[in-house]
Amino acid sequence: MIFPIRSIWGATIHQVEVCDRKMQILGSIKAPHWIDLHGLDFTNANLRGADLSNANLEGAILLGADLTEACLRNANLRNVDARYCNFTKCDLREAKLENIDVYPSQFFKTHFWGAQMTPGSDISECSRIAQQENCKRMGIRPGSVAYTMLERINNWPRPAPSISPDIRPRERRGRPRRFVESL
Repeated sequence: MIFPIRSIWGATIHQVEVCDRKMQILGSIKAPHWIDLHGLDFTNANLRGADLSNANLEGAILLGADLTEACLRNANLRNVDARYCNFTKCDLREAKLENIDVYPSQFFKTHFWGAQMTPGSDISECSRIAQQENCKRMGIRPGSVAYTMLERINNWPRPAPSISPDIRPRERRGRPRRFVESL
């Protein structure tokens, strides 16, 4: 499949063969950073390793597309149908992922840092699970300072603190310490 890449002014700046693994959309062409691919149908397309950073894919259909190792950094993926896609090792940093339908896509070692997502959506849940798996691999435990910072940065929902009347301070082990004031 060959798709024309259009600038925001409507001029064709490049043509892309979608099944080519090493496609470089802008390459050496001096063109605007915003590549307009909105509304295109990429059903079952092989976009493996594609550099689609800064692309406008709003409303596109990526049903069953293989986006393994693709770079979608700063891409606009609003209202995209991305069900059954493979996002393994995909770079989705700072992408706009609002109202994207992804269930049951695969996200293994996918980068979501700074991505804008609709709270409570499938993609935000996949992102949270992926980041928690990364924490497990790196040995970051819940309750640690690093985990608390990740919760704050990524707006993970925190469990409600349990308020119990029988809260007792933790007992110290060993003999009790005594402090003596010197006069």
